[in-house]
Amino acid sequence: MPSDQPHTLDLRGLKCPMPVIKTQQAARQLPDGCLIEVWVTDPAAEKDLASWCRINKHQLMSVTIFNAPEQQLAPPNWKIQLKLHKNISSS
Repeated sequence: MPSDQPHTLDLRGLKCPMPVIKTQQAARQLPDGCLIEVWVTDPAAEKDLASWCRINKHQLMSVTIFNAPEQQLAPPNWKIQLKLHKNISSS
């Protein structure tokens, strides 16, 4: 049974394609229905993870952008929440 607390992946600082690769690696170890909260700084990760969810039949729950108080000093952070839906049937 999945936990109500999301599994958090802090992938800030990683560039494409690493956020998707690290999320895929974590998803293999997590149960069906698990929530994953992915933190990234790579702007491409939002679209990449949305595509990954669509291809793998997972659900993109939400995307939130947090801007640093001094935007010139630090890039924005994206919090992307996903819900895993694993294909349990065998082929």
